[in-house]
Amino acid sequence: MTSQRQTDRNEHLFFKKTALTLQKIARDEVFIVFLVVALGFAIATFSVFEVNVTPSTEYGESIEKIMPLSFWLGVAMMVGAISYMLRHLDKKKITIPFILSCIMLIFQMRSVLAIISPLPPIPDAWARIWVIDVWMKKGLLSTQGVYFFAEGYVRGWPLSFILAYIITYAGVPLYTFFRWSPTIIFMLEVITIYFLFKELANKKIGLVSAFLFTLHNTNSFFPLHYTPQGLGALFYLVAMYMIVKAYKNRRLKYLALAFTTIFAVVITHHMTTLFLGISVIGAYLSQDVLRFQQKTSMKKKRFPLAVKSNTFIKLSIPLCVFIFTLWYFYGFIVYPIDARQMLADFVRLFTTGQPQYGAGFYYYYVIQPPLSRLSVIIPIAFVLGTGTAYLAENLWKRKPFEGYVWFAAGWAGIMILTFLVGNVIWGNYIEPSRSRDIITVAFYPASALFLLRIFEFKSAYKRMLMTTVLVAVAFFSVFSIYRGAHDLVYFKAPF
Repeated sequence: MTSQRQTDRNEHLFFKKTALTLQKIARDEVFIVFLVVALGFAIATFSVFEVNVTPSTEYGESIEKIMPLSFWLGVAMMVGAISYMLRHLDKKKITIPFILSCIMLIFQMRSVLAIISPLPPIPDAWARIWVIDVWMKKGLLSTQGVYFFAEGYVRGWPLSFILAYIITYAGVPLYTFFRWSPTIIFMLEVITIYFLFKELANKKIGLVSAFLFTLHNTNSFFPLHYTPQGLGALFYLVAMYMIVKAYKNRRLKYLALAFTTIFAVVITHHMTTLFLGISVIGAYLSQDVLRFQQKTSMKKKRFPLAVKSNTFIKLSIPLCVFIFTLWYFYGFIVYPIDARQMLADFVRLFTTGQPQYGAGFYYYYVIQPPLSRLSVIIPIAFVLGTGTAYLAENLWKRKPFEGYVWFAAGWAGIMILTFLVGNVIWGNYIEPSRSRDIITVAFYPASALFLLRIFEFKSAYKRMLMTTVLVAVAFFSVFSIYRGAHDLVYFKAPF
């Protein structure tokens, strides 16, 4: 009898503890919202795995004709739930659920081709696959294996090829690596974006910037396939993070890591180093531009720009010199193929008016069908528009700018000039579509401040309206990412 009572008491305690745990979970609003994200992820993922394509499948302009309604519903649920979290970024335990939500979202938005394509998608990827395949079959130090280092992409940008070889040599199937490595790189970039803007600004800006990056819609600086440029973009973000961290904390170990990551960018994708150097120069010059504007305003008795110095990170000219010296040494002395070709293209352009190829953003834009044109513009315009609105309001109300906003403005400003130059010369190596992607990233702090202002309002109407806009931006982003998907899916190897 006593044993029976003890058993009943234990069962009662178990159910009581379970009820209290469930009650605690139910009160945890962030956890509930995260479950909504996970549910949306499951719905969207399962719907993609149910898609079967053949060489005769009609995709539409993008993937709109093959994706079921459940896919779009899952994406909308994820974006809506993450948007709801923007109201709760002050909570202590928000960081991990929020970043995991962003990772799930970017996985879903960037992995469609990896799931539906029987073989690694994107034509450019197969040039890299061929190199690694030869190395795996004949050996890295075989006659043909060594020959790759003598010329071409492998000689100019070796790190991405060597990394792919090491991973596949370790046992990862070749096709599996090339199908899924781009998605993994995107997920790592979400984390890097968070740490970059958290270090530059604060945790809130870092979290919102990570979310904004999931909505990024182009494949130029951040390509959809494994390529030196794609890996270089990840190292570019890591290098910017380490540079900011080194100059903010004034620690030698961080400066050493910054130099290491800059070197990694150089040997991964040489031209990305040029964009890194330009970005750093823009951030460096922002302090001189501010000083000049303030002196001019005082002389002419105009309203000077006010920038909070305690949130501004000052870079140094030796860093800029180091990046361009390394870029010059590597590109003109060690592996001069791309650098000399770039100079030859500029000479040809200025002497004959004929570029090597038409790669200007405007050129790419006008040849797109109408809906594709809209999908290219909308996500970019959202970030640039909200960021500009925040900057304009601060100017109008004469509010002081946060130092990190001014830092990012210098970063974005010089990339805008690079974008304009790239279009004037029809692209070539200063490809304007790549500049455009970096401009968008540099606008994240201003755009994030605009969104935080909206979601911290008491007005539920404004929050619902902005959430609807964010869902629409996500839809346009997916459409833009997979434009021309019919030509990107492979059913048999080209070699």
